Order: sequence, then C-alpha cells, then structure tokens
Amino acid sequence: MNTESQISINVGVDVGKSKLDIVLHPLDLHFQIPNDEDSIL
Repeated sequence: MNTESQISINVGVDVGKSKLDIVLHPLDLHFQIPNDEDSIL
C-alpha cells in the first residue's frame, strides 16, 4: 500500500544587522546564523 502525505512548513526569518533568526513551523526548529556574506552563501 502506497500512502502519500503532505505537510505545510512555514519558514520565518527575522533579519537583524548582526544575525538572522530562522524558525520552521510546525517542526519547532529554530536557529541563528550570522548575517554576513560567508554565513549565508
């Protein structure tokens, strides 16, 4: 039996001068990365 399911994931990004706060909902994952060219490439 092949059962397919889909889940909607929303991504939020709070943009700050020195860091980016990233949240994935409803997975309850959140993390920060520096807001500089080396980190976001």
